[in-house]
Amino acid sequence: MKFIKGSRKSALHKVTEHLAGEFRVKHEIKIPEKVIIELISYNEENVIMVENKPLDELFEQYNDKRKNWINVDGLSDRNLIDQIGKKFDLHYLLIEDITNVDHQ
Repeated sequence: MKFIKGSRKSALHKVTEHLAGEFRVKHEIKIPEKVIIELISYNEENVIMVENKPLDELFEQYNDKRKNWINVDGLSDRNLIDQIGKKFDLHYLLIEDITNVDHQ
């Protein structure tokens, strides 16, 4: 067992930085160029799936009386993400957190 001199907090911080660095090297995050949006809207009777449509067409299919799931693959189109945030009144810091893929 190897002991690291210094405070426990600084040693833990060094180990965490090292492991995070290893993770970044082994698992590069690749951001897809194209953003794919899918709406899945369902209730007890049926399921509606809308894929690869412009955002305004997707929003037309959105129904508050149903359960809705919006799946977004890719974050390269910031304008599109901002439009979704406006539609659902998402806080701007949440949008920043979603689109910032470099944070730990």
